[in-house]
Amino acid sequence: MPRIELSSGPIDYQDTGSEGPVLVFGHGLPMNETQWRKVVPLLDGYRCVLPTLPLGGHRQPMNSDADLSQRGVARLLGEFIEGLGLSEVTLVLNDWG
Repeated sequence: MPRIELSSGPIDYQDTGSEGPVLVFGHGLPMNETQWRKVVPLLDGYRCVLPTLPLGGHRQPMNSDADLSQRGVARLLGEFIEGLGLSEVTLVLNDWG
């Protein structure tokens, strides 16, 4: 699984690498990118990028000074998108309710 090192620590992610519009999928507590495993195969024609956010289902620890508040994770997601050089993305987010 690819990994990108961000200011708060490492983020693992999956990327279909497809051509087409970019969809970035987020998840909630305590899930990870596998939440979208049945959705992504239905999205032919889209590039799907699925980060594993530090919300409990991540595989690598974040830096000890990482801001894991809601705002901090939102900033981290923005840094992730920028770090991969993605533009004109559609964010798809889901949580328990």
